[in-house]
Amino acid sequence: GNLIFATGTVDKKIRAFDSTNGKEVWSYQLPYAGSGPPSIYSVNGNQYIVVAATGSYSLSSGYPDIKFGNWLYCFKLRQK
Repeated sequence: GNLIFATGTVDKKIRAFDSTNGKEVWSYQLPYAGSGPPSIYSVNGNQYIVVAATGSYSLSSGYPDIKFGNWLYCFKLRQK
């Protein structure tokens, strides 16, 4: 709870922020920029975050060095 996930940055990271204070609490280096917002889902009481990392056409207009690929990442959230 109290987490916000974000992607789509030039540094190609997915990040988690504490929604109560805005501080970054976790990040992971992707091979390409996240190309859409992360999706959160639950299966059998476990929560997961899924993000597509394909690069970003919109970023490439301002940053011509953006590379494109085709990856899908899934992260399982730890339970407290």
